[in-house]
Amino acid sequence: LAILNAYDIAENGLNQKGVGSSAIPVTAICFASPRVGDIAFKQRCEQLPALHVLRIKNGPDIVPNLPFELFGYRDVGTSLLVDSRKSPYLKDSKNPHDWHNLEAYIHLVAGTHGPSEPFKLVVDRDIALVNKSSAYLRDDYLIPESWWQEENKGMVQGRDGVWKQPDRPHHDLPMLAR
Repeated sequence: LAILNAYDIAENGLNQKGVGSSAIPVTAICFASPRVGDIAFKQRCEQLPALHVLRIKNGPDIVPNLPFELFGYRDVGTSLLVDSRKSPYLKDSKNPHDWHNLEAYIHLVAGTHGPSEPFKLVVDRDIALVNKSSAYLRDDYLIPESWWQEENKGMVQGRDGVWKQPDRPHHDLPMLAR
């Protein structure tokens, strides 16, 4: 959806402050995104100078390669190829859910330096986040699998014994709810 939204903004000039003004760049950074258009859509995106798309693709993840080019779909934008098989922190997983895990993708971006370079983390980001909703980290890191959970799913019990969602601070509310 990010690619379609960025395209819609650029195509309809919603990234311009006024008639005749220069366009504000619109950038979509897409992790594990499927293909969303055919060759005509790809060509139209390339004709919009303010539209920039970066598609981050993990080698074993099939989702960024769907729908297949055989059916007319094409990659839009620039692809950044990462490969979970190069990370010494990750298990040699055969689980497609691991290959498509967003936290793993972020981990891979933090340590990828090109297709011929070895994996080396240079961003100070906790590797435990990879196992937040998976069991993808190697066991020798002693990070429990699927460790993240919000206590009581965010519900709180009032003095009357009734469970409810607490009131959220005004700054934490979605824009439409303010």
